[in-house]
Amino acid sequence: MERPKPKAPKIEPLIVVRTKIIDPSTGRFLLCKRAKTGEWELPGGKIDPLESLHAAAHREIGEETNAVINLTSPFRIYERIILGPKPGKEHLEGRLRIGHVATAELVCDPAVLQPNPDEVADMKWHCPGQPLNLPLRREMPNILAVAARLELQQIALAA
Repeated sequence: MERPKPKAPKIEPLIVVRTKIIDPSTGRFLLCKRAKTGEWELPGGKIDPLESLHAAAHREIGEETNAVINLTSPFRIYERIILGPKPGKEHLEGRLRIGHVATAELVCDPAVLQPNPDEVADMKWHCPGQPLNLPLRREMPNILAVAARLELQQIALAA
């Protein structure tokens, strides 16, 4: 007797952008605490249909923090597949998160930054090299590593 084959998970892609905003006067970078989850991450979010990565980065940063930025690196891709059962479903459903991360320089006064309470519960400036003793979103260490490599590449190109 042949065993029934398990159903393949349904994967829906989600395309997002994240930006490591650096305050050039201090070298610190901005982390945002998500209002819905309480997890800390770089600011950013979903890319709207027909929106460029640059436009999405500027829009998301403005919506979440009121910051004005200048992108200082090209975007790099990171991926994550999120699987889990949905209530009332027989099979796993998931999401393929295709993320793009870049670095940016803050070009406005940090005093004008305001968290949008619908999306961001809090914001903190973090010193590179210091431990991140915050509950981070699961993929954030990988995203921060990609952003750090982008910064090193930009330094090498400038030399």
